[in-house]
Amino acid sequence: MKNFLYLLLVLLSSLFYGQKFPPAVVVKNTNDTVKAKIRISTNIFSPDMVTESSFYKVVRLVDDNHKKIEKIDAKDIKELTFTFNDQKRTYVNDGRKLKEVMYLGKIKWYRIFNQNLYDQSMQYGDEFIDEDGKSYSIGMFGGRRATLLKVIKNNPELIQEIKELKTAANEDIINILKKYEN
Repeated sequence: MKNFLYLLLVLLSSLFYGQKFPPAVVVKNTNDTVKAKIRISTNIFSPDMVTESSFYKVVRLVDDNHKKIEKIDAKDIKELTFTFNDQKRTYVNDGRKLKEVMYLGKIKWYRIFNQNLYDQSMQYGDEFIDEDGKSYSIGMFGGRRATLLKVIKNNPELIQEIKELKTAANEDIINILKKYEN
């Protein structure tokens, strides 16, 4: 019984420790704008990492005492914006759930989230949309570099730069996309 209580205490403390309440702006599909705090979860081992599974399907608005005041389904949200750890994050509607806006320009870059039904883990995929509206998806086994080469096929200078990238980190891709704008 004593071990059970310790286990219960650890589990409950981990659930409450990982919750943050950043101020957010929610634009609904009806163009109503709501400014309120939202409840998000963070990684228990790295509190700087947002756990998207806590809000990508349902956004929970809370008051100043962190009590839930409204629950909004992702399908009713046009755009969600909040700042966490000095980083502005924007999510847009993807039909039934939200996807993160990584870059908007001539080429758009989105991060798509899917949750495994068995173990509730999150899988991330990236999607590029070129100037013609053609979509290029990067799944778990597709490479960012190879997909980016397809998207920027008509710019030889950037193609060489993409091939020479040591990593295809988010910052590297954003720099490439910014150069493509010019």
